[in-house]
Amino acid sequence: MTTTASIPVNVSAPVERIRYGALVVMMLLSFLLVTAEFLPNGMLTEMADALGVTPGRAGQTVTVTAAWSETSRSD
Repeated sequence: MTTTASIPVNVSAPVERIRYGALVVMMLLSFLLVTAEFLPNGMLTEMADALGVTPGRAGQTVTVTAAWSETSRSD
């Protein structure tokens, strides 16, 4: 009677896939926030004319947007 040694078989662990959903959402929200902060800078004179205020007062829209983003962030 003969005995044979078993052949070792490497069983690889299942590969975990990286979930990109949260990364994509963070990327899009960051893009929107930065766009909302910088877009008014290029349109201040047009905004001021349309609102009937000085460009300095129209520039406060950027300050309000930045203040809102700073206070609404989570740590």
